[in-house]
Amino acid sequence: MSDDIEVLPLPKRFFDRAVELGIAKLILSFSGGSDEGYLDVNYQMSGNLLYTKEANDLAVEVEVWADDAFRYNGAGDGSPYGDTVTYDLVHKTVEVREWFSEVVYGQTTHHSFKIDEDSQEA
Repeated sequence: MSDDIEVLPLPKRFFDRAVELGIAKLILSFSGGSDEGYLDVNYQMSGNLLYTKEANDLAVEVEVWADDAFRYNGAGDGSPYGDTVTYDLVHKTVEVREWFSEVVYGQTTHHSFKIDEDSQEA
């Protein structure tokens, strides 16, 4: 589990509605790296059930709750990073996965360049 994020209990009102709608997983995708934190909430339906407007509406409500409850600030050195919190409603478990990006420089090459002496534009 990421040291930066505490897993919070899922409110019963969301759990009950999600199960009733056939949602198997609620997925909270937090990201940051500069001065702002971002959150996207997605979900997986059980079996072959189709996504519905009601399920989309619930995801929006969960996003409002999670944005306030988790208070993910996104502060960092500018390198993208994040946490994904997946509430598995079927098995009543939660998975937290941290992700990050790193800069890897390849081989350095040097080239000569010409100066355009005809250009007078600033």
